[in-house]
Amino acid sequence: VLSDTSNIYPDYDMLDPSFYSCSKPLIFVPTGDNKLGTKYVNLSEVATMWTDWFTVEPLADLLVAVSAWISTVGASNAVEISANLGSVSAAGVVTQTRSILLGTNTSTYNQTTARFSNDLKTSATERRMRFRIENVAGSTASVSAGGFRVQRKANASLIVDGSITANKIEADTITSAQIAAGAINASEIAAGAVVASKVVIG
Repeated sequence: VLSDTSNIYPDYDMLDPSFYSCSKPLIFVPTGDNKLGTKYVNLSEVATMWTDWFTVEPLADLLVAVSAWISTVGASNAVEISANLGSVSAAGVVTQTRSILLGTNTSTYNQTTARFSNDLKTSATERRMRFRIENVAGSTASVSAGGFRVQRKANASLIVDGSITANKIEADTITSAQIAAGAINASEIAAGAVVASKVVIG
């Protein structure tokens, strides 16, 4: 469950080329695909591209997502997608703490299969994040990426007591598969709450 539908990633539409770094040229391509924003980036040579570091909160549950694909299917052709997390010093110097592989794609663009998403939680010291896109060694294809998203997920501390009420729950969405055996007993049921009209005759 997302507690905030806004995107923490600061350049979803990829309108700021200075936000991206690579040893090889990057080309920003206009697109009308609603999962990619206004533009996506293309890297035509074997190399690694990074986004700039951006701010995330420590101890935050996040959903991160990006689309990435290759131009031509081939034996060595692949794009590797990762998320890097880092700490930051008082002087503003970022030190990478972790690299989390989001996935590897060996296929051309498909709106669904080119989309990679993962849940992750920042540690108490992790306050920066960036994405890493690699056109792997031996590849003869160009690689592309876009639609970068980072969103805050809800956890128990973000759900206010009493905020989940009957009108927030769709009919028939809570079934026996979602209820652990023995989880509902007499202490969870108010006196007189279960009446004949609430019981299906089987």
